[in-house]
Amino acid sequence: SVKITRGTETHEILVSRREKPASSSSASSGSRKTYTYTVTGDGGKTLKYDGNYQNFYQKLIGLTIFAEPQKAPSGQPAATVEYRYFDKTGADTVAFYADGERRLTAVKNGAVCGDIAKSSLDDVFDVLARFEKGETIPAA
Repeated sequence: SVKITRGTETHEILVSRREKPASSSSASSGSRKTYTYTVTGDGGKTLKYDGNYQNFYQKLIGLTIFAEPQKAPSGQPAATVEYRYFDKTGADTVAFYADGERRLTAVKNGAVCGDIAKSSLDDVFDVLARFEKGETIPAA
């Protein structure tokens, strides 16, 4: 699941999974478990996992660090992303702090990672809004 916050704006996307029943041929061959995924957005709205959520998530995790930060981050983050997982407890949090007009410094679990373009994070929020409306999200 993913919780994304920017200012007073908070979005929580809950992802749940259910194991698919194993067929006799796959169970005997020792194949990996397969799952059916369900995505729920703000207000409990069911959203499309295949394609839409996957493409949104790829946009989110595809934010690119392009430079070392020009200064140590301080103050309140401009945005945060909290990731929760199926296969481990706890969460990872990435906070984005303003570093000038066009940059944000990414900090993962307290460790400074580097700068991203502010416009890249703005694009993620634009795609998130379209995803939550149920619009088709194309692959990047």
